[in-house]
Amino acid sequence: MKLFDRLFKKKEESTAAQHDVIIVDSEELAESLQHEVDCEIEKFDFDFETIIKEIKDTLQVLSKKTDELAQVKLEGSIRQNKIIEFNKNNIIKQIKTLISNTKFPESYSYDELALFQQKTKYSLHTCLENSMKSYHYTKTVIPDSHELIDLIKQIAGRLEEMDNPLVSKKKRLAQLTDAKQQLSQLRQKTAELQKQEQTEQKLREKMNFLQQDINTASDEIEKIKKTPEWENYTKLLRERTTLRKEQEQYLRGLNTQIAPLVKLLNRLEKQSKSQRHTLKDCHKQTLTQLLTTPERTEDTTSFFIYLSELLSHDTLGINPQKIEKITAHLKHILRNNAFEEQQAKYKKIDNELEILEKTINESEVVRKINDLNRARNDETTMLHTFESETNMCRKRAKQLSSEKKQLIENVRQVTNIIFNGTVEFKDSQGAPEYLE
Repeated sequence: MKLFDRLFKKKEESTAAQHDVIIVDSEELAESLQHEVDCEIEKFDFDFETIIKEIKDTLQVLSKKTDELAQVKLEGSIRQNKIIEFNKNNIIKQIKTLISNTKFPESYSYDELALFQQKTKYSLHTCLENSMKSYHYTKTVIPDSHELIDLIKQIAGRLEEMDNPLVSKKKRLAQLTDAKQQLSQLRQKTAELQKQEQTEQKLREKMNFLQQDINTASDEIEKIKKTPEWENYTKLLRERTTLRKEQEQYLRGLNTQIAPLVKLLNRLEKQSKSQRHTLKDCHKQTLTQLLTTPERTEDTTSFFIYLSELLSHDTLGINPQKIEKITAHLKHILRNNAFEEQQAKYKKIDNELEILEKTINESEVVRKINDLNRARNDETTMLHTFESETNMCRKRAKQLSSEKKQLIENVRQVTNIIFNGTVEFKDSQGAPEYLE
């Protein structure tokens, strides 16, 4: 049953309790407000029809009196007659303009009546103002001219009678319009909130799917780590660690053998660069490698022999006592072939590591785990993005819910005023959890 039908029925039921209130939702309220607007526009408690009829009748009388005024013959001096005639004609002109400009409403709706009153008031004010200027000259010579002024004032009075009911109607319509706007805003806010909640729900569904995929990938990785293939892979990793430690030991051994020669090698490098000492190209390369990457140095034996021969006749400015120690160290290296042996062991492990690294990198189990980790990382990044979007969506929804709550209160207040407490608005949707 429509709200206005329920209200009408309620008025008819005189036995109903005074505190009975009709509960309505937004759909019913919107329909009822529009019904109220339609009724208010078309129906008045005030008798406008009689006023309009009286204004019409008065205008007819005014028109007749105006015609009679036009027939009045003037007596007096020519100069005086010209002045009176001019002002008489002005009154006639003003009244005819008023009559011509007065357009009666086609219906007794608020809009038609308000427009009629507004335009007629303006025309009448202009007519009366201009006519009174001329009436000042005609009132003594043409006494009947006061009847026209009285008729104009009579119409003005009838128009004034329309003021209060029209103003009251305007306020009522403004009240209804405001209620409709508030309700429209509420419905828009509700739709926007629903959209936000749906967006958040979709994001959460995506997050759940992503989390499931992430968990599945983690489970797959754990399963792989329990296989013989994984055990073999970890064994290779342990072997690589062991080889690297051995290689580091050999590298330290090479550096230990080079350490007593570093000062000499640096001195020789400087003199070579300053061209105070000339080195063969092969020796230049060996010198640089010994100072930077001793494990990769080539042709060390010939270079060490060259150093021994060089020191026998050129100390390169180094303390003679230190030269003796350096010479003895060089003889030890050459006699025992210690440096090249350390190099050979280092290179052997280096080759083994290269083969081992290739085996590790080509491992199928590693490929599977890397693929799973890559997918899991990508999905984790997406999950964080969705979490951020969800938080933003939730904040927006919370803001919309707060605004909606205020609009609900506004609609309740205007509904209570409009229907004199006989109707109570209740939002059909409950508050979201975060507002409870």
